[in-house]
Amino acid sequence: MKVTVVQIGARHHYAVPRILAGADKLAAFYTDALAVKGLGRVLPRLPGLRGHPLVAKLGQRVPVGVPLEKIRQTDVLLNRRLRGVLRLGPMPRGYLEDDHLFDRITAGWGFSGADTLYAMQKHGTQVLEAARREGLRVVVDVFITPTAHRILEEERRRYPEIEAPGNDEEALEREDERTRLEIAQADLLLCPGENVVEGLASFPEAAGKAFAVVPYGSGVSFEGRKNQPVRGRVLFAGTADLRKGIHYLGMAAGKLAGRGYEFRVAGNVSEKLRSHPLMKDLTFLGRIPRSQMIEEFLTADLFVLPTLAEGCASVVHEAVMAGCPVITTRASGTLVKEGQGGKIVPERDPEALAAAIDSLVKDRDERNRLAESCEELAVELSEERWGERLLAALEDTAPRKIKGGTSS
Repeated sequence: MKVTVVQIGARHHYAVPRILAGADKLAAFYTDALAVKGLGRVLPRLPGLRGHPLVAKLGQRVPVGVPLEKIRQTDVLLNRRLRGVLRLGPMPRGYLEDDHLFDRITAGWGFSGADTLYAMQKHGTQVLEAARREGLRVVVDVFITPTAHRILEEERRRYPEIEAPGNDEEALEREDERTRLEIAQADLLLCPGENVVEGLASFPEAAGKAFAVVPYGSGVSFEGRKNQPVRGRVLFAGTADLRKGIHYLGMAAGKLAGRGYEFRVAGNVSEKLRSHPLMKDLTFLGRIPRSQMIEEFLTADLFVLPTLAEGCASVVHEAVMAGCPVITTRASGTLVKEGQGGKIVPERDPEALAAAIDSLVKDRDERNRLAESCEELAVELSEERWGERLLAALEDTAPRKIKGGTSS
């Protein structure tokens, strides 16, 4: 088996092409801007751009462990964004245009002698179609449940004062159609959790399709340091929005007000959300440097993510790697289970969330037992174990098939 991986950005810090390269199964890696090739090597040297956030972010795109001679990249997407920053052209709106442009470019590159294409969900279907025409096996990594856009829109309609509804039925259907096209082209659908399988199964076109559940690992390192909790400190990390369930954390915090608990939110947040009455018991830290984020994980008593839709929430696994017990929902798609790494609560249930937080803060023996179970779970989150799961799925000659399928 020789695999060509097609991926925009530094998803999982380039773990998939690195795993395949380590197993001598990587034919090529196709991606966009990198710090080690093309414009990425030049921009940091230009005085007018040195230190600019765009260039700083680009500096993190270093595909460690992926041979440079196997990498082909395009700077077209970076050029579009750079022109917008320099006011030489319009600023790109969202990522959909980038996805379609990248798809069109990579579809014309061929596949470097591979017999398998490994492509990420939502990057477009032209490269999938090109691979099928050339007789390659097509593998699609479905990194978020394909019903996420509908779940989010439903939540926006419930709480329009927090996030305004943005998609009509026609827009939602366009997103569904993209998923149907990906399903049609895929020979194997890779899913990080059973939550994603359930999302796929809601599409009739998925019935009978081959799939594998391959939980993602975590490349984060705390360099041997372990969580030393501040009792009652509850941490949420990631973009604070409706999809992540931040409003339900706000409701739970309100129910626990006056008990000395501290609710800390690290990540991007809109002023509209921050100032909403439901958020009055949350402390918003904003987006913080990685070094500070590490300290937040290491001092939190609990990590909480009451998310409504994910693929596999990497931030949950980061908390596990730090040894911090987690309270999350089944929708997180992670390896955390009830009693292993933390507790699972229903989505959209602030009462259950508040009760779980209160219970674990008070019951130190149970809280510490869950912290110890994080160490066991962390072994499964290593890149080595992830690689074993991934290769086994790719080499499986009798994969599972999606059953049934209901209207999406």
